[in-house]
Amino acid sequence: MDKQPQPQSQIVPVDNGRAATNNSLQTQNPSPLQIAGQIANRVASQNIFQRYLSEKSANTIKRHARDLELFAEYLLDAGLDLHHGADFQTNPAAWKGVTWGIVEGFVQWQLGEGYAISSVNALLPVQGQRYAS
Repeated sequence: MDKQPQPQSQIVPVDNGRAATNNSLQTQNPSPLQIAGQIANRVASQNIFQRYLSEKSANTIKRHARDLELFAEYLLDAGLDLHHGADFQTNPAAWKGVTWGIVEGFVQWQLGEGYAISSVNALLPVQGQRYAS
């Protein structure tokens, strides 16, 4: 059985009724719901990729793999170090730090590389927006 995570303290402003320029800070422990949410996210992330892939045909999985390789190429061309690797299809950690802005940059990069709009629309944006933070 997994050990319960230790609550992580957060620093938050205290509203003590004084002037806005005189805010003091205190630590606040996460609520039981916040802790449960963190645990649920960790557990769900362990299986989300396998579940998603199990719902797709072999050809769709191959197409997605090619799309994600192109996404990795874009990130490398942009000079980014893929600290968690480039396996965006099966490694949730690879998506750490990917935002909708990066996905939008990928769309613009593809257009600049001469990809047709119909091809760009069929690629990563739908998949990337599912996992991007």
